[in-house]
Amino acid sequence: MKSSLLSQLLEAAVVTAAFFAEPLAQAQLINTSVRVQVGSGANILITGFAVGATPKTYLFRAVGPTLSVFGLTGLLADPTLSLFSGSTVIQSNDDWGTNASAISAAGPAAGAFALSVGSKDSALIATLTQGTYTVQISGVGGGTGLALFEAYEIPTPAAATTGTLRGLVRDGSNSTVLSGVSLTFTSATGAALGGTTTGSTGEFSVTLPAGAITATVSLSGYVNTILNATVTANATVQSDSVLFARNQPGNGTVSGRIANALTGAGLSGATLRFRSGVQATTGTVLATATTDSSGNYAVLLVSGTYTCEISFTNFVTTYFVCVAVGGSTIASQNSSISPVLAGSDLRIVLTWGATPSDLDSHFTGPTAGSATRFHVYWVSKSATGVNLDVDDTSSFGPETITLTQFNSGTYRYSVHDYSNRSSASSTALSSSGAQVKVFQGSTQLATFNVPTGNTGTLWTVFEMDGASRTITPKNIFSNVSDYSTIQSLPGDRTPVAVGDDTDAALIAREPQVKQPR
Repeated sequence: MKSSLLSQLLEAAVVTAAFFAEPLAQAQLINTSVRVQVGSGANILITGFAVGATPKTYLFRAVGPTLSVFGLTGLLADPTLSLFSGSTVIQSNDDWGTNASAISAAGPAAGAFALSVGSKDSALIATLTQGTYTVQISGVGGGTGLALFEAYEIPTPAAATTGTLRGLVRDGSNSTVLSGVSLTFTSATGAALGGTTTGSTGEFSVTLPAGAITATVSLSGYVNTILNATVTANATVQSDSVLFARNQPGNGTVSGRIANALTGAGLSGATLRFRSGVQATTGTVLATATTDSSGNYAVLLVSGTYTCEISFTNFVTTYFVCVAVGGSTIASQNSSISPVLAGSDLRIVLTWGATPSDLDSHFTGPTAGSATRFHVYWVSKSATGVNLDVDDTSSFGPETITLTQFNSGTYRYSVHDYSNRSSASSTALSSSGAQVKVFQGSTQLATFNVPTGNTGTLWTVFEMDGASRTITPKNIFSNVSDYSTIQSLPGDRTPVAVGDDTDAALIAREPQVKQPR
């Protein structure tokens, strides 16, 4: 190539194709092409272009022989392609098959037509920074003919966004964990995402694309069901537990009690709607029921797993998973529902299964005008703007805390297994089916299912920034077990060291024996 000719082309801005990696407007040119008669010597094809500030990757092609598929004749039989920055050759190619795998992958992604297998067309891929460039196309051995020059911006693949979904499958009749359960996953668009099976502890853990998914859950002797969940990118999410129904003919009775989360009392007149599956919040309602004067309900359903929707005037609609087994009554399928809150008030509601009998809510946070932290729990039930509304000691919950004042600093919510507090090896809390729901106004802000497969008596659930109200999941397990080793410290407002991941130091100071309520 003659450098003087190149200089003249650039100075005169004889640019037959121009595209920018970072355009000023929203529109973006991603492909340009020119079809010309390529000569020899000074009559080869030279085309120039400029690239903007952001580096981008491009596919350049010199197509000759493959143009025959479009009915063209007089083609350049063996084109060569060279990319220049100034007078320096950055890359060159003669016969695209020398880099066939990369070119074949890049072409469809950029929207380019396929090159004929084994053809003498040329192509190369280059990542370019800001500056001016030229491309030269000529024929091997001085050959001439018709050729097509193409430049494509190769779309940057979206960052891989996957997360981990964990869960637990139990027999809904007796809470026994079930191994060998098959789960087959599907995306919201119907794409197959593979499958997994539960292990000996009834647990599963699988990496999936972020977004809404469904899983078909099956095991011989049980009624197939659907698990609905949302996978969060770069995070581990614990799904609602699957309560599996034995495949027995006929209807079974589902019964339990619905409580007012603010008072713990049974809620009369609440409406219950039942849909098939886990976290099935939309779709066909298969049965309805209404709670009686004590908050109790009972409904007949065919064997299967169901999501119950609870609604009541001036309460936040919420959901829980239940199960029916033909010819049987499965009782104590309890839940609670929170009244709508005023303004920015926040409510945290803890529920769990039959065991352990006593789980406790612990909420710590900054004290206005002080370096100390408040600690609200069953001994100290209130602090400024914070109240433990309900303390349950006999299974199921609810345990409820309401926050009406926010200070700058970090708030932290934890669940302590009081029943097994003296054990350093207990897995009861992790197996309790505990669920924490956070409400603000008429909205359920967050749901936390206790992570399965953990040892510990303290579950640090989440932290919240008092200024922004941002909730950050923690899901840390630790032990608060041997109280005899804890030095007695006065009060519950002793400062906690900055950087502590849990409030174990505060919670360990609680008395070993609960006082009467």
